[in-house]
Amino acid sequence: MAGYVYAGESDGGRIVRFNASTTTQVTTSDVEFVLGDIRTWDFVPMGPSGDSVFRNVIVTVSHTNGFNIRVTPYIDDEALPAQEFSGVGNGTQDCQAWIARRGARLSVRVEQLANFGQMEWVNIEVAYTPIRRSP
Repeated sequence: MAGYVYAGESDGGRIVRFNASTTTQVTTSDVEFVLGDIRTWDFVPMGPSGDSVFRNVIVTVSHTNGFNIRVTPYIDDEALPAQEFSGVGNGTQDCQAWIARRGARLSVRVEQLANFGQMEWVNIEVAYTPIRRSP
């Protein structure tokens, strides 16, 4: 039996409903879509004081009726320029955000900019070249 998970705000009046592909906000009059906004944990491939050259981030999106997202990489907690991606139709698409920056840790923020249909973040991966490993 499929169901929903509900979460309530501790300092407000919102109730948010989660299911497999969409997130909605339940209000007194209706249900409205909530755009997704996630940030990954830090990826530290060479240790906390190591060094890598992060080359790119690949965000894989599965969608129906199109999608529109913004990818913002963070290297050592410094935000790099955001890159926007969009697509039409149905399917799965890899969105490759180029970085080419040296650092110890990387995290990624992915924002859904518009709701055209169902969208799922399938995977977020990073390509990097090791420079120096910390002990």
